[in-house]
Amino acid sequence: MKTSRLKLTGSGLMLAAGLLFTSWSSQALAEDALIPLVMEQSVTGVIDEREGDQLLVDDMGFVLQPESRILNRNGRELKAFHLTPGQEVEVRFDPRGEPKQVIEITLLRRGR
Repeated sequence: MKTSRLKLTGSGLMLAAGLLFTSWSSQALAEDALIPLVMEQSVTGVIDEREGDQLLVDDMGFVLQPESRILNRNGRELKAFHLTPGQEVEVRFDPRGEPKQVIEITLLRRGR
């Protein structure tokens, strides 16, 4: 039975890539290097209440961080004082922990 060179070369490359990935991941674990895990969810709702850096959207509590971004529909960045009760927003947040930390808020519709 004959095996083509292309098949042997392809399997050799796969083996080399696997070894490289294994050595990289074991090195990262040995150095206690954290592999970043990006977790985010989004919810669309109406702002019920805002007090300082606390935000209540459809009975879900959120906290604004200094690095939280507030955007209008066109992607232009706004300041936090633009958030008022009654506005429809999309909130992207980190679901780990309570209250949930806001990554980004997009204003969808003006409020009262």
